[in-house]
Amino acid sequence: MYSIEKLHVICNLEQTDNKVCLTISNNGIKVSENELDKVFEPFYRVSKTREHQQGSGGTGLAIAKQAVELHAGEI
Repeated sequence: MYSIEKLHVICNLEQTDNKVCLTISNNGIKVSENELDKVFEPFYRVSKTREHQQGSGGTGLAIAKQAVELHAGEI
C-alpha cells in the first residue's frame, strides 16, 4: 500500500432502494482522471518509477473489480 503520513481514509455506506453504495476516499496521492479506469487493470501502476520492492504488484484493485462485478455491482 502506498500512503502518506497521517493519511485519513473515509468510508461511507448508503442504501437507496435496492442498492448499496460504498464510497471510500482519502487525502492521499491523487490519481489523474485519465488513469482512473486503468487502475483496475491487472498489474497497472500509476507511477512507472515505483520499484516492485516498494509495494504491490498492481493486482488489488483488479481483484476488487472482479469481486464487485461477480456480485452484479459497479466499481
